[in-house]
Amino acid sequence: WRHMAVPEVSVALEEGEAHGGARSLRVAFDDTAATDAGVLQIIPVQPGAEYELSAYLKADLTAASGPRLAISDAYSHAKYGMTEEVQGSAPWREQRTQFKVGPDAMLVELRIVRSPASGTIRGTLWVDDVRLTQRGKP
Repeated sequence: WRHMAVPEVSVALEEGEAHGGARSLRVAFDDTAATDAGVLQIIPVQPGAEYELSAYLKADLTAASGPRLAISDAYSHAKYGMTEEVQGSAPWREQRTQFKVGPDAMLVELRIVRSPASGTIRGTLWVDDVRLTQRGKP
C-alpha cells in the first residue's frame, strides 16, 4: 500500500486484527468529511482483460456514507468498479466487484473512498486479504 496523508485520517498495519494472517490495514477516521482515505495500491493489468477484485472488510463506523474499495485506470482515471459501502459495526465480510479494463489500460489504482461522500465519518475500517484475479484472456 502507498499512503498520502489526509487530515483526520490515520493509517497503520494492525497486528492481531486480521481476517487471515497476522495483521490487517487499519484506517481510522476522526470525524472527517474526507472522500479519499489517502491509501492506494498500483496494480499492473493486461489491456482489455476482465478481473475480479475481492477483499475482506471489517468496520466500527459512524457515517452517513461509508468507505468502499474503488478501482480505476491509473492514467485516465476511468472508473472500473466499486465494492459496496461499509456502514456501522460490521464483522469481517467479503466484498467483490467484477470489471473489464480498457483496451489501453496497463495499470489500475485501488483506493479506499467514500462515494458518494455525505457528511462526516468517524471510526475504524480494517482491510485484509485483498486479491485481484484475472477472469479471462483479452
